Amino acid sequence: RQAWWNNTSVILADEMGLGKTIQSATFARSILEEQVWRGTQQGGVHTLRPILVVAPLSTLENWEREFTLGAPELNTVVFIGARGSRENIHKYELEFPAGNLAKGTAAAQRAREAREAGPPSVVMQKPYHVFCTSYELAKGESKTLKKVEWECLIVDEGHRLKGGVSGKLFQELVQLPARQKVLLTGTPLQNSMEELFNLL
Repeated sequence: RQAWWNNTSVILADEMGLGKTIQSATFARSILEEQVWRGTQQGGVHTLRPILVVAPLSTLENWEREFTLGAPELNTVVFIGARGSRENIHKYELEFPAGNLAKGTAAAQRAREAREAGPPSVVMQKPYHVFCTSYELAKGESKTLKKVEWECLIVDEGHRLKGGVSGKLFQELVQLPARQKVLLTGTPLQNSMEELFNLL
C-alpha cells in the first residue's frame, strides 16, 4: 500500500498457500476506497479506475472466490468461458463506457448502485471494479485492455515473466496503462540472478 502511495511497483514473493491472493483482494479494496476518499477531498469529479488481474486460467476461479470473501462489495468480472460469454463480457463490460449504460442492463444496475453507494464526486470509469483474465486472453485482448486506464495491474505467478523483454506476454503487459504493477510469485529466484532482474 505504501508503494501504491509512492507510485512504485512491487513484487510480493511468498511461499505458495500463505495468502497472496486474499492479500491482493483486500489491497485492491483498500486502494479503491482510497480513490473514493481522494475524490471527496480534492473536490470536483474523480474517476474511479478499475484493477486488472492477470493470472493462470486454472487459478481464476480461486481469484473470484477470494474477491467474494475479501472484498464482497466490489464488482468482479472474470473474463473466461465460451466464446459467446466472452463476447457478452467484451460488449457490456470491457468496452462499454459506464457513463452511457443502457437502462435495464445488469451492468447499468451495478453502476447505478455503485454511484448511489459512493459520494457524488466519484464516478466509475467502467461498470466493474476488478477485471480478471488469463495470460492467453490478456495477450489476445491486449488492444482493448490498453484502452482502459487501470489503477493497478496484478500479475499472479509473475515468475512466468522470467523470460524478460523477449517474452510476448511481458511486452503486452508492460504497455498497459496502469498506475501500479504488482507481481505475485512463490519462486522469484530458481536458476539465476538474471531471472530476478527480469521480474524487476
